[in-house]
Amino acid sequence: LHKEDLEGQLLRDAMTGLYNHTAFYAFLEKFTVKNTSEEKIALAVLDIDNFKKVNDTYGHGKGDEVIVFLAKVLQERCGEEHYVCRYGGEEFAVIFRGIGRKEALKEMEWILEKFRKHRFEWTTEPITFSCGISEYASGLMTDKELFSITDKILYRAKENGKNRCLL
Repeated sequence: LHKEDLEGQLLRDAMTGLYNHTAFYAFLEKFTVKNTSEEKIALAVLDIDNFKKVNDTYGHGKGDEVIVFLAKVLQERCGEEHYVCRYGGEEFAVIFRGIGRKEALKEMEWILEKFRKHRFEWTTEPITFSCGISEYASGLMTDKELFSITDKILYRAKENGKNRCLL
């Protein structure tokens, strides 16, 4: 293994191939507090709804199938221009570069619709996610504050019935 290959692997989630927790926080800092351009940055934080129930009812293999499918949809839709990360078990984030929160909302609603419509052969129940989205306000917040604000919006989406994206 070359050093670059190893470094690449250290920033990738083994199951999905997405950027991992470490990469997520490094990118978030790079595109916010260390960013000298006026580029818009939006952040989407999402969490698969009732994921524990999927694992408990159908087994962890089926849970992994859900995670891999969502990762694939996120990567296909956003991976070219934006940064798609799996930063926790069933928790994902997308760092959108060059677009604001309203455009990011449109992207995430498209992804939610595609994900929700997908039928896994082992359940008739639709599997959904909840998502919070916010925009970086240059000079007014840190990367950690941006994440915290977005995470709070995600929890509001969960409290408001799940299966939705909120600003």
